[in-house]
Amino acid sequence: MKEGSRITKSEENKKCSCFPYCMRIAVFCMVMLVSVVTLIPHAVCAEERNCTFINSNVNRQNYIVWSQCVKSYLGEEQGGYYRVQVIADEDILVDHYSGEWQYISQQWIQRELPIFGGFYEGKNAFFCVFGQQNWEESDEKEVVRVVKYDKQWRRIGAASLYGANTVNPFEAGSLRMTEVNDKLYVQTCHKMYKTKDDGLNHQANMFFVVDEIKMSVEHASYRVSDDYGYVGHSFNQYIQSDGEYIYRLDHGDAYPRKMVLTKTKIEEIGKGDVEAVSMLDIAGQAGNNSTGASAGGLEYTSMGCLTAGNSIIQDGNHTTADTRNIYVTYIPKDEIKLTERKEQSGSWTMIYKSAEFENTKFQWLTDYSASSSVSPSTPHLVKINDNSFLVLWNLIVQDEKAGNDNEPNGQFCYVFLDGSGNKVSDIRTEKGMISDCKPIVSNGAVLWYVSTNEKLLFCKISADGSFQQNEAVFPENVEVYPKHIKQCKGIAAGIGQFRFENEEDSYHLVDGNKVLKRDINYKTMVHRFINGMVSRVYAKGLAPYYYGRAEINVGEIRKKSVIRVVKRTKKGVTVYWKKEPGAMGYIIYKQTANGKREQVKKIENAETVSWSDESGMTSKQTVYYLKAYTLDKNNNVIFTALSSPKGVLKKSGIIYAKYKGGILKVKCKKIKYKDFYQVQYSSKRKRINKGKKFYTYSNTAQKRTKLGKTCYIRVRACAKYTDGKKTRYVYGEWSNVKKVKRK
Repeated sequence: MKEGSRITKSEENKKCSCFPYCMRIAVFCMVMLVSVVTLIPHAVCAEERNCTFINSNVNRQNYIVWSQCVKSYLGEEQGGYYRVQVIADEDILVDHYSGEWQYISQQWIQRELPIFGGFYEGKNAFFCVFGQQNWEESDEKEVVRVVKYDKQWRRIGAASLYGANTVNPFEAGSLRMTEVNDKLYVQTCHKMYKTKDDGLNHQANMFFVVDEIKMSVEHASYRVSDDYGYVGHSFNQYIQSDGEYIYRLDHGDAYPRKMVLTKTKIEEIGKGDVEAVSMLDIAGQAGNNSTGASAGGLEYTSMGCLTAGNSIIQDGNHTTADTRNIYVTYIPKDEIKLTERKEQSGSWTMIYKSAEFENTKFQWLTDYSASSSVSPSTPHLVKINDNSFLVLWNLIVQDEKAGNDNEPNGQFCYVFLDGSGNKVSDIRTEKGMISDCKPIVSNGAVLWYVSTNEKLLFCKISADGSFQQNEAVFPENVEVYPKHIKQCKGIAAGIGQFRFENEEDSYHLVDGNKVLKRDINYKTMVHRFINGMVSRVYAKGLAPYYYGRAEINVGEIRKKSVIRVVKRTKKGVTVYWKKEPGAMGYIIYKQTANGKREQVKKIENAETVSWSDESGMTSKQTVYYLKAYTLDKNNNVIFTALSSPKGVLKKSGIIYAKYKGGILKVKCKKIKYKDFYQVQYSSKRKRINKGKKFYTYSNTAQKRTKLGKTCYIRVRACAKYTDGKKTRYVYGEWSNVKKVKRK
């Protein structure tokens, strides 16, 4: 332990808000009676958050300059599997699946500090690592917390690092763990306090050990030093143990500029006795972040260690823009040693030289040329047993002109190796992808999962090399996020005309009965205004909640709803209304001759524009009303004003009809709820049904025509409506026929 540094602190177990009060009392009483470790559930109740997330983790293991913390994990449990997924700024999701990949249940694990570092499944417990920033450079501030859970995800305890020369934990790198004899070994990175030399916050690796029984940090190395295998600018970190030694792999760009493999005898940790060797020398100047390489894995064999990654040709004549290839290295355990150690100003300086021993191997697994249309991603190295390993990687598109450079092409490759890194199979290419989920081994098969925003796919490579993938099956009552932005509705921010004082406040997007939050759920790309109104919104979805890009129509929500027509049918009457673009649904009211208005139907589908009242009309005075409802920007339900009443069209009547000088003039009785009138005339009464017609929007009309001395006329009221597909018409009853003589 560094003198003057406080690295552990006891803390009270935190209680879940959904833990029943009575149970808390019971637990308290038990603690008073006996001295035991209290197990307190720390997951959010599944009933409170009946949803899951399949936000994309495709190719997240890949990096060009520096890596990131792993956010996808897969584990095996009795009867099936569990999935741990970190959801952006949300808590940690744990899904449970059957052996046939049927969704079973979920848990939500509280994020105890803002930054997620990593997850590890130990022999008897689960561990999650969290962190927080410390730009004030306070040695009293907690910067890293390791939380221990039992196998039912009940919180047991935590161990913490305070200060630790850290302003930002896990920055520009990753975090991985291993376990030996109730000790948890953590290899990660951090951005450090400002140096006195240049006043800058430099990044480096960091290593610490947690006693799992006491939940205390018993050793931590986090200062600029070389007593634990210090790597200045470490862009990825791996750790493994064979029970005797701790092995660590760092991707360094500066001090040293190498893929550094270190070996430390477990009982010698903290005593400065570290052996190290370079597995890949990186060309270029120290501190140049672009190394043209990435580290993809570290595993131990019965006799040595394997590492894998991708890289350009490190001869100084290539750049990071050149095609990379997959490499693998093997080194016997006894050849992991320092080739030189110098003492400068009272401190040790390690000289890392390349592993050029008799039994050390470096080999390229691929040979893509610089002109290749694809390049391999950062790989995964998976240990099946001491003498069987698997390397797998995505194929990355290299086409800047097509706009999809550095995106996976939907194919991945894999190859089997023996314990010395020799290929024992051909390289196979399959349709599929890998992710930041490190594959696990179950019954000799290699398993991992890939989520694509649209699907959750569980992938499997069997011992015979065959590949298959299965899509997870979710029940209907579980909300699956993210959702495509196309399914969202663009609506006005309130009832009435759009406001233009602030365009962002003129409209909002709604998914079902949820108002989406701008810049959290989606980003607005383009507004388009037509006739003083927002016509379209181009929106881009944001993970994890929504994804994709879509053109979303936004229409004005009228202050008052409009019923188009009420049509008599054989089953009763049908009410047609004008669609509200931003409505969530409609409410229909009925008023009979007794004057009482009642709600008769709630329509929850905003696309519906008609409803049939099979009870029919109780009288000729029966009318219907309508109002639409929607959500405002604050997720409150708001309503349009009640529509004007509408009933069926009554029978028309003719007030007068005249025929003079070849002009036919007619005036009919005014009819409620009509849009226009239709006039029909004929020179013969018996043929009136086949007579000529003309239309008028007024109850008076005239028509120049050639008729005999006598003609016959009738009229009817008309209304138009849309059934959601096309415009249609409804007609009232024809009036009585009136005889007209020419003057």
